[in-house]
Amino acid sequence: MTTQIKGTNLSETIFEDLKRKILSDTWKAGEKLPPERDLALEYGTNRNTLREAIRKLEQSRLVSVRHGSGVRVENFRKRGLVDMLGPFLEEASDNQERISTLKDLLITRASLLELMIRMAAERAEPTDLNRLRALTEQQQTLFSSGDQSKVARGDVRWHQAVVEATHSLTIRWTANTFLEVYRGFILRFPHLWILHPEYPQFLEETMTALENKDPETAVRITKAYY
Repeated sequence: MTTQIKGTNLSETIFEDLKRKILSDTWKAGEKLPPERDLALEYGTNRNTLREAIRKLEQSRLVSVRHGSGVRVENFRKRGLVDMLGPFLEEASDNQERISTLKDLLITRASLLELMIRMAAERAEPTDLNRLRALTEQQQTLFSSGDQSKVARGDVRWHQAVVEATHSLTIRWTANTFLEVYRGFILRFPHLWILHPEYPQFLEETMTALENKDPETAVRITKAYY
């Protein structure tokens, strides 16, 4: 049976479909993928395009390729990288595992945010503070409107501005993955973002601590809120 594939970048589309099958445990760790010829036929493509998709799976540590023995599914739960968090939350077949992963993601995100806030309080320049102040006021206005989806998307922008204020490539590269997962989750499930009544106060107090270059107070406020 031919799998219907849409999109201009065929190898990328095939990669996404194969990744989905692995992350949803349709193909389990240790299993061999069907032969190249069969997969190429299934996706209605040639072997070169299919091999490009397989290479991407290998780079993502989802499969291992051994000449003479085919392509075998890797144990992504042991070997996966952090960029698998978003796709896994979407495709996981075990709902309890998905919930547990999401909880751990939020815990990790909160710890990372404390570090980001501390460094932003120590390193933020006037332009950073002006941008954060503008975003803080924008968020407070949006919160008053009760538009949950817009507030959630604005929260991502606020976090990104905090990352920029750290002036740290290490923090930026580490935070990018978590923020991308967070942003994707918010876009897909905006109703799960809670309009907590203390949110505007949290933003104001945190902003004041940043403007005062007071990292200890900024971290204390962040820890208490999250």
